[in-house]
Amino acid sequence: MSRRLLSLLVALALAATAHAAQVPAPGKKDKRIRFAIYDPYDVVTIYTAIGKSTTILFEPDEKIMDMVGGDVEAWGLASTRAENGLFLKPTTTDADSDLQVITSKRKYSFDLKLVRPAKAAQGKARPGSGQVAFMRVHFRYPASESPAATAQRESDQVRALLDANTPVGNRRYSADGSSELEPIEVWDDGRTTFMRFRARGTIPAIYGPRSDGNDTLDEIKNLVVNDGVVQVPGVKTKLVLRLGRMVTCVYNEAYDRNAPRASTNTASPYVKRTVKGVGR
Repeated sequence: MSRRLLSLLVALALAATAHAAQVPAPGKKDKRIRFAIYDPYDVVTIYTAIGKSTTILFEPDEKIMDMVGGDVEAWGLASTRAENGLFLKPTTTDADSDLQVITSKRKYSFDLKLVRPAKAAQGKARPGSGQVAFMRVHFRYPASESPAATAQRESDQVRALLDANTPVGNRRYSADGSSELEPIEVWDDGRTTFMRFRARGTIPAIYGPRSDGNDTLDEIKNLVVNDGVVQVPGVKTKLVLRLGRMVTCVYNEAYDRNAPRASTNTASPYVKRTVKGVGR
């Protein structure tokens, strides 16, 4: 009899384009704390925001030797006292740029991006970049790790990616109606629709169209709520939120009935579920 193991494998997100960049993985407790795996041939994307500062930390015995950026006037830059890290802070709303750092041990390339708030268009809410500003980024160095530490890091990375509430997939949603019911963020991964509501706010009743094409809206009962994010089974053309006399409609601007389902079979696009045979 052949035995099968159900295992989770980290799909190290190698983008199809030549301009792929590593986005540091979120921490277990706070997604503003990030962890990047050092690769001398990788560009690391750093998200920050006006009024926020970000700390980037290298190995303890590393010393910054030189730094240069594409637009130094758009960023405030300073090294830590121990010189094994740096602080950066945007000074303008048009600050997207790059940063090169040379230390006593390594070379780093960063793609600096500004998190932009949602913009309104024709009276409908539009999503922003889908990222949060990073407060701190720690680098990890696989070549310096013991096998046990590497195994633990990979396990932690899988868990963090599965637990993360970072929006992925289709984010082309708009809302119309009562602003008090309007979710902060809406997105879907091809299987499930996610809506993030304001902290301590009352989650409204959610209605969606029937699967048989009938125009009647039915209340969706089997919702999952996790850390302020409501998970609605399936992907709909429209969702209606109701609380008392308040009503808000949420529209999927990129709905495609024939769109392929998510291929990873997990809640994360970076973690793939596979079944492996392990002998007889």
